[in-house]
Amino acid sequence: MTGRVHPLPRTAVSVDLDDLACYEAVYGGRPAPRPDDPVLARGLDRLLDLLADAGGTATFFCIGRIVEAALDRDGPAAAALRRAVAEGHEIAHHGYAHDYRIADAPADTFRRDLDRGIAALERLGVVPVGFRAPGYAATAAMLATLDEAGFAYDSSALPSPAYFVARRLVQVGLRAVGRPSASRPAIPVRDFLRLAPRRVGAGLWSLPISVSPRLRLPMVGTFLLAGPRPLRAHLARAFLGGGVVHLELHGLDAVDASDEGVPSWLARRAPELRVPVEVRLERLRRLLAQRPAPPSSLSQWVRALDAGRAGARAATGPTRAGGA
Repeated sequence: MTGRVHPLPRTAVSVDLDDLACYEAVYGGRPAPRPDDPVLARGLDRLLDLLADAGGTATFFCIGRIVEAALDRDGPAAAALRRAVAEGHEIAHHGYAHDYRIADAPADTFRRDLDRGIAALERLGVVPVGFRAPGYAATAAMLATLDEAGFAYDSSALPSPAYFVARRLVQVGLRAVGRPSASRPAIPVRDFLRLAPRRVGAGLWSLPISVSPRLRLPMVGTFLLAGPRPLRAHLARAFLGGGVVHLELHGLDAVDASDEGVPSWLARRAPELRVPVEVRLERLRRLLAQRPAPPSSLSQWVRALDAGRAGARAATGPTRAGGA
């Protein structure tokens, strides 16, 4: 066999760089985009420091409008984005407008949003090959558009029924008090059927976010780093149990209520903001140090899949027997 060997990643890490305006919309507030949002201006640098200490890389899913605004302003957020690129991290597509209802829009509307986001990310000197839909909602039509546009993978699937039931209950509660959430109410049952990477187009892979065995709780920073102790312990056992693990973080995991620009009402509603950022990052640092290899990007995982590496198709997270 000839050609370059692409090692199988044991710990794939992706980060959604949603700004505070996204969370304000989710929790029924009035979104207020900020010129140098603390998620990018401070949180991104903290995550880059941690990843540098861990000796690994990650995939950062960036929102086009946020990248445009940051580069136009050319302040701390722009510097952090350029640092991510310079340090070898992957920049992927998280929509231009981060419209939670884009999955319900006509195909040409999604294609325009996709193309506009690509143009924004290209200003960083990169061509994105990965996509994650806002709210984990990627329809078959969206996947077909991504495949047609030449994307290598989509990472919108979160096969956790418990997560979506809990989200729906929050949406109902917010609507009852007159603060409807902007997030999409539909539950993507189709994504619950498969835990392993799979082809969903001629050249497009689906890379699900990991879930724990049996309970299928999501391997997401909000719960792994800031959840109640029993939930954190359950997810930590799954995270350290072997196999290929795909951990999803958010930029908000590296921000807390003490950061300038975080509204007090949002700090009361978002559970991660109530735990000091130093505590959450130290928990993450310790967990990554116990994995068998440093964190890696999703594009590295795709290269291993394309090369047919043994184990690359394994379910994301340990099986009941504790293997891949």
